[in-house]
Amino acid sequence: MRLREKVLSALSDAGAEGLSGEALAKRFGVSRAAVWKAVRALKFEGYGINGEAGSGYRLISAPDILSATEISRRMSHRDIPVIFARETDSALSMARGYVSETAGDTALFVAERQTGGRGRLGRSFFSPPGGIYLCYRFCPSLTGHGSAMLITAAACTAVCEAIEEICGINTGIKWVNDVYVGGKKVCGILTEATWCAETGCMDAVYIGVGINFNIPASSFPEELKGIAGSLFDGVIPPVTRAELIAAVTDRLALVEERCLSADFLDGYRRRSTVLGKAVRCFRGNDEFPARAVAVDDMCGLVVRLDDGTLMTLNSGEVSVRTEGTPPPVPEKAQGNRRLQTKI
Repeated sequence: MRLREKVLSALSDAGAEGLSGEALAKRFGVSRAAVWKAVRALKFEGYGINGEAGSGYRLISAPDILSATEISRRMSHRDIPVIFARETDSALSMARGYVSETAGDTALFVAERQTGGRGRLGRSFFSPPGGIYLCYRFCPSLTGHGSAMLITAAACTAVCEAIEEICGINTGIKWVNDVYVGGKKVCGILTEATWCAETGCMDAVYIGVGINFNIPASSFPEELKGIAGSLFDGVIPPVTRAELIAAVTDRLALVEERCLSADFLDGYRRRSTVLGKAVRCFRGNDEFPARAVAVDDMCGLVVRLDDGTLMTLNSGEVSVRTEGTPPPVPEKAQGNRRLQTKI
């Protein structure tokens, strides 16, 4: 942990009493000048810190600031480095660029704003200010492409658990990895992996998470207003983005362990927004109606076709349909649609 993170944590714990520069210097084994530089850096990030002779430093305000310091000090897994950018193409791109120089490191990448965010199937991802955009990168020991589906579902469950605990908001999961609140999508998760052809193991996994944290409904493009929502719609949230990011990261750090134990499956199934419902399935160039009946132990979606046949979907997408909707448009009229699972 960097000195300014230690100073911020100490001042937060001290509350109104504050701490002198001398006390902080002794605690952390540095000079008073080093403490002063750390405090100055914190002020530059937006923290309200008073420094008066005789009373030392006091933390008087910590608004919803996104910074590596603010996120890291709230994480239980403080050994995970946090790399932060005010603006970037995407948090996932940050992670890939960083890994090219420091392969093997677990790290968290966070952006205040993305200019080229993307979701599954290469779609663009709306990434305005007020959202949370992160990528958690780690090197798993899991093997087999089926493990990638488990990681995706476990990550989705982790995000839901963090939102429910920190924000007090109930969530739902639309297979495979979209988080819904009040019937609208508030979070998308994109998991990508690199593989070693010789061992069949994943070299690295990148879990990209985009959460609409506090974005007014009026800010969404017209094509998204009916389907996308936000955890907090332009009101003052009772929590900060840094708090939620830290909670999400602490849970993502346990994803591999949870995949091995499968302890997330019950929570994933319980939050499903599609089980028991009529759905329209999209797989490859095919589109067909079915009913979602189960999520298997590898997180494939088991559906029952109109003729009673059971089918397990391990790729593609589904959407909930109204009972009695007309059959799909003939394939030749659908255009050249290529669907694949981006995990």
